[in-house]
Amino acid sequence: MKAPVASLLFLLSGSALAGEVPGPPRPLTVAVSVVAPSGSLLPPPPVATLFEAKDSAGASWIEGGQALVASANISGRFNLWRFPVAGGAPTRLTASDERQMSPVVAPDGRTILFESDVGGGEMFDLMLLEPGGAVPRALTSTPDISESGAVFARDGQVIAFASKRRRDATADLALLDLATGTTRLLTAEREGGVRWAAIASNSASEDQRAGVLSLADGRIIWVQPSPWRQRSGQFSNDGRSLVWSANVDGRNTAYLYSIATQRSQAMAMPPGTVSTGSRNSIFAPDGKRPLLGHQASNLPFEYWSYDIARRKPTRITSLSAALDTRPLPPSQLVRYRSKDGTIISAFVWLPYHLKRDGTAPAVTFPHGGPTGQMTDFFNRTAVALASRGYVVIAPNFRGSTGYGKAFQAANIGDLGGGDLEDMVAGAQFLVATGYVDPRRIGITGGSYGGFMTAMALAKTPETWAAGLDLFGILDWRTLARTSDPALQTYVRDLLGDPVSNAGVYERASVVTWIDGLRAPLQVQQGDNDIRTLKSEAVALVAALEARGRT
Repeated sequence: MKAPVASLLFLLSGSALAGEVPGPPRPLTVAVSVVAPSGSLLPPPPVATLFEAKDSAGASWIEGGQALVASANISGRFNLWRFPVAGGAPTRLTASDERQMSPVVAPDGRTILFESDVGGGEMFDLMLLEPGGAVPRALTSTPDISESGAVFARDGQVIAFASKRRRDATADLALLDLATGTTRLLTAEREGGVRWAAIASNSASEDQRAGVLSLADGRIIWVQPSPWRQRSGQFSNDGRSLVWSANVDGRNTAYLYSIATQRSQAMAMPPGTVSTGSRNSIFAPDGKRPLLGHQASNLPFEYWSYDIARRKPTRITSLSAALDTRPLPPSQLVRYRSKDGTIISAFVWLPYHLKRDGTAPAVTFPHGGPTGQMTDFFNRTAVALASRGYVVIAPNFRGSTGYGKAFQAANIGDLGGGDLEDMVAGAQFLVATGYVDPRRIGITGGSYGGFMTAMALAKTPETWAAGLDLFGILDWRTLARTSDPALQTYVRDLLGDPVSNAGVYERASVVTWIDGLRAPLQVQQGDNDIRTLKSEAVALVAALEARGRT
């Protein structure tokens, strides 16, 4: 990976562990020790209300730390809103039917830069909202070039960003001069699978870990060695501390690290997932309050500030104040062994007051990627089902991130093989709890999870009663030819060359196994998907209809 030397914070990785497929050490969960929670007897909120819960696509401090500018879908679309820190109703700053996201603020604390695409096509243009302006100004208007990831130079006169042509598999670094409106490319990368980033390496351990690099002597200080994945954060305004985060088995915690003492202190946020990512400084101008995002599987996303001196978190936004979350059961983290003995972590949701009588229906969720991870985020579908009597499990099967390099690479060349066995073992774990009827287990997921759904029904039909395939993959060979160039490179990284590895592609494709698919399958697909194209869904439905399937 090419990386311009720019950051004092970086990520390296720890040591491999023994095991069938190595991963961090975790205690196994005895299935019968899983207990349905006792709590709310309130009726669940309507499903529509759950899916109307609001979200955000980036935020920054503005006005000297007195307010936030955030991309939020309060109106149904992601537009920019101003949230006063002291409380009160948000104010809409922009209005558009297109998605507007990732706001960053100029050094003047008032000028706002953001990115916008058209119809979800992910070809982003850069927009500028100036103080007192009612309508944003387009800095770029390039239908075949996506400009994203923008940041201001310290003088506020130049913007750096990533520039990716539609036909290219990777992005270049570029600068835009605000005074002249001219853009200059800094790189001309044409090698697929390469990306530009700040200092990073996976050479020193099994997974990423955060550290501080001394420019004076090149010494590396690890903030807190751990087998779990860490993310480097940002320095405070005075340079005396930094915020970093650790992902421990799908739950994220933020820490404050002191440069002087070389010690980290966990920030006392509510349980769940805490996010620290922002291209602007997450520290307010006074340097005393980091901006954090928080959510949990049964709690929607909100922004919080954290008072370092008082160790006190304060919620700033109330994006989903109308949603009563009390009837939504929390997630439980379990670990079980797959067919070959590999330890798999999974989140499980059980309905409140569920009887252990072996009659409950269940749903299994494979995540996307496959190099992704199911984390403790606000999972609308899981809590919608769990609050209505379904048991839900979401495994982090082999190939997932967050469990080390060997675990992440364990399904390369074997898509829909060992990782599918991990999903089947998850369904068997639910049956072993004593709550679930083995004849009433469904499966659903999106993208790679959609592929896994169709593959599961086709290769292991005895396990599943029904499936819902969300924009999944039917045939990796067609995807390797027709998808976005960046994804074509990714597919080759997973399965190799489509010609020399034709057998690998064939074994990994749903179309090869489709005669075995018996359970009812619903397929959903977006018209403008640039990765898993609509043609995959159309071909899958046609193949099933030709075979008389439901």
